[in-house]
Amino acid sequence: MRVLLGVGVLATFLAIPADAAAPGGRIVFSREVGEQAELFSIRPGGSWLKRLTYAPGYDDGPAWSPNGRLIASFGLGGVIVRNADGSVVRRIAIPVEGFIEELQWSPDGRWLSYLVEHCQYEEPRGCVLPPCADLWVVRADGQGARRLLDREVDMLDDPSYAWSAGSRGLVYERLSTGPSGLAVVELLSGRHGRIRGTARSADPSWSPSAEIAFVRGNHLFTVRPTGHGLKRLAQGKRLARPVWSPDGRRLAYLADESTMGENRWGVWVVQADWRRRWRIGRATEGRQPVWSPDSKQLLWENFLGRLMVAPSNRPSRARFLARGSNPDWR
Repeated sequence: MRVLLGVGVLATFLAIPADAAAPGGRIVFSREVGEQAELFSIRPGGSWLKRLTYAPGYDDGPAWSPNGRLIASFGLGGVIVRNADGSVVRRIAIPVEGFIEELQWSPDGRWLSYLVEHCQYEEPRGCVLPPCADLWVVRADGQGARRLLDREVDMLDDPSYAWSAGSRGLVYERLSTGPSGLAVVELLSGRHGRIRGTARSADPSWSPSAEIAFVRGNHLFTVRPTGHGLKRLAQGKRLARPVWSPDGRRLAYLADESTMGENRWGVWVVQADWRRRWRIGRATEGRQPVWSPDSKQLLWENFLGRLMVAPSNRPSRARFLARGSNPDWR
């Protein structure tokens, strides 16, 4: 969900706790409560469902910090960083006007990034679409917010960008007057350049071993940031939303299965060496699946906002976890 924000500056700071993450990890997600969205957390087995927020307005797009101690989300006034119990650590106001989306932590936990959408165009059919956005980064303590890319990120697909494993750069869908493609931007210098061989590509995901996965039409590829080592891992009617497992050995992705009715997407897993792939379930929403921290399970959103969990290493029957959307797992 997009949140419209105005110009502002940084606000309150509190201490960061030293509590460790719950054994087995926890899943955080948003859920509609009345006319607003609130954050909840739950254990992977389905126990200890807890409502984390009671504030006015929407709290959405939650993302765990890499150490599992903090949750960042969009909320009233900007980005809100919370402890795992929902208590507020700090609020980070967005320094420009626009809709904000795709909140992410850098893998080292030192940075937060997000997109600010503020340019639109009108299709011949009369539909207004958001084609581009700025990419912003800010340190996790709320200091040093800066625009890394100015109106250069194509937002017609989600996710539109991803961090490198070393937190030194980001890959993104580059807006272009011609065929769009992928590009890499360095965090510190802001230097950026295209990745050759990725025209008309979307949905980038960066692996721990420095390979970038992406989709182009009905194919799933991986490539090095230099443009070398292009490999095709899978093909289908239409593929989308690839995401690397934390151990870098597999990719989960969605495959269009429109004949299946409401649950139009098949949830698939393919090995990074492309020797084997398998289907593990169905999904309604075209959102990126979420891996468990140990790479053994997958979580996704199904019909009517139902979060589903299944083993990732074999075809299996998925189990219902909770009602919600936009989950993250640490």
